[in-house]
Amino acid sequence: MDYKESLGKRLRLARQRARYKQKDAAKAVGVHFSTMAKYEAGIREPDFETITKLARLYGVSTEYLMTGETSSSENEIEPMQLSVLGNYVRIPILKSMRAGDDLAFLEKFATEFLFVDSSASSGYTGFAIEAQDTRMLGDHILPGDILIIKTSHEPALSDICYVSVKGEDGILGRVRCFEHLCCIYFSNPQFDAIVCRDIDVDVLGIVTEVRRKIRK
Repeated sequence: MDYKESLGKRLRLARQRARYKQKDAAKAVGVHFSTMAKYEAGIREPDFETITKLARLYGVSTEYLMTGETSSSENEIEPMQLSVLGNYVRIPILKSMRAGDDLAFLEKFATEFLFVDSSASSGYTGFAIEAQDTRMLGDHILPGDILIIKTSHEPALSDICYVSVKGEDGILGRVRCFEHLCCIYFSNPQFDAIVCRDIDVDVLGIVTEVRRKIRK
């Protein structure tokens, strides 16, 4: 096995251990997806700057990626929680979230992540959820679509929210509150609006982007 092949193998293993998809890692370090694939296949060798970025992203040393050897401090390095490479932030894809859940705690157990552009918002925090039903069919959101949700507790009337009612798993809907009541309504007329006390409603975030599931 030559150097490029062994380097490619270490790049692939480090990425998998850090739980990154190949396309997301490529985006984080500013290379094309096909270029990253060539790196990991041992067809093309990344320059030192790219190796340094990948090492930081994966939580390993450049020494390990380049030689396969580890230093005594290797175990102290953790994969990046936030990408400082450009404007992209890594967020977890969660199965669900409820009122009172600690996002940082849930992120530790997430197995999938993706990157979002945070250039329009400083201090970006958020997560992603897979749509489970057709409540927001009128907004063209279908089961399987990935929803990028920015943490926010003050949505506008037009915002699609991820909201927890009485501490249950979050659902999608628009929220309108008046006096001591809140109404959660949906863009699919087959789903009845939910009316409850405002103290039973927790807005966990607002949908800022929808990534469509590819359908045949």
